[in-house]
Amino acid sequence: MQFGLDCLGLARWSKEARAAFPGGYALGVFSRTFGDAMPGVKEIINSGKCKILRVQLMWSDSHSFSDKDVSTLKAEAKRWGDFGQHHEGIKLYLSPFCEHNLSNPDKYLQIVKDHAPNCEPVNAAWKGATSKKFINEVHGSNSHAPGGRYIFSFDGSDMLESDVEAIKRRHQDALIWFGWTANFNGVTEVGGPKVDRDKRKAWPSVKLLASVRYVMDHTKGAVGLPRNWLWKSHAEDKGNGDPRANKPVLIAPVKAKSAELLKGGHVVSSAPYFGPFVDGRSRYYFPEWGYEIAGKNGHVPLDLSVGGKVYGKVNPAFREGDYR
Repeated sequence: MQFGLDCLGLARWSKEARAAFPGGYALGVFSRTFGDAMPGVKEIINSGKCKILRVQLMWSDSHSFSDKDVSTLKAEAKRWGDFGQHHEGIKLYLSPFCEHNLSNPDKYLQIVKDHAPNCEPVNAAWKGATSKKFINEVHGSNSHAPGGRYIFSFDGSDMLESDVEAIKRRHQDALIWFGWTANFNGVTEVGGPKVDRDKRKAWPSVKLLASVRYVMDHTKGAVGLPRNWLWKSHAEDKGNGDPRANKPVLIAPVKAKSAELLKGGHVVSSAPYFGPFVDGRSRYYFPEWGYEIAGKNGHVPLDLSVGGKVYGKVNPAFREGDYR
C-alpha cells in the first residue's frame, strides 16, 4: 500500500510543517484553492522525500463545474504538466475537479490528458459519475472501492476520529491511500464552526503530522474497551491554545481519582479526574501525545486502569470505543 498525506492547504503550511513531510509518502494538494501550492510542492519534491504527487486542479464550494471552467482547467493542467517535465522521476496524477457532480467526467479528464500528456488524469467525484476510462478517486471513511484502479483519501472525514485499521483493510487495493485530518485544511475539527478560507490559521504542527503518520505506519494491535467507554487519541482542539488539545482523553462511566496506562503492571502514564463529560461520564486527560506514549512503550497495547481496576486495553495513538 502506498501511503500519502492529502496536504490540501499546503500553500499556507508553515515551513516547519512542510519540512516534517514524511519521506516515501505520496503528496496530495489543491493547486490554487488556498493559494499557489507549487512553491511548497517544489520544496518537498526537491528534498527528495516524495516521488508521487496528486493535484486537485479546481474546487467549487457547490461542487458545480461546467464548460465555463475549461480555460482554467487547460491552463492548470499545462502548468502542472510542465512541472512534471522539469522534475524527472515524479509520478504525477491530476484531478480536474475535486468532488464533482458531473455526469460526463471523461470529457474533462481527456482535456487534462491532452494538455498534460505526461500525467495521469484522476476522476474525483462527489455525487458525479465514475469513469470507466480513467483512474477514479473516493473520499471519506464511508467510501467503498469503486472497482478498477483508484485512489482513496480520507478528505472530509478526520482519520483521527475514524477506525483507521478497518479503512486500511477496506481500501488495501488503492493505488494511493491518503491520510487527512481537519488541520490539513486549516481548521481544528471536521464539522466545527465555518471559517472563511482566507482566515484559516489552524494549520498542522510537526507533532500533529507525527501522530497522523504513526497511525498509518503502525498497527493498533489487540485492544478493546467495555461498552460506553471512549478513548480519544486526540482530544478536541478549539484553537485556543488549550494544552489538552490533541492529547488523549478517556471518557468513561467510572469516576475515580485517576486513570492509568499500565505495561506489565507498571504505570507508564497517569491522568487525574478532570470533570464530567456533557453526558455525565467522567473525563481523564493524559499529559503526552498518544503516539509519544506508544513510542516510549514498545508500540504495543497498554492496559487501561481506572481507580486501580483494569477495564481493557488501548493503543494510545489510536481512537477506541466508537468512531465518527
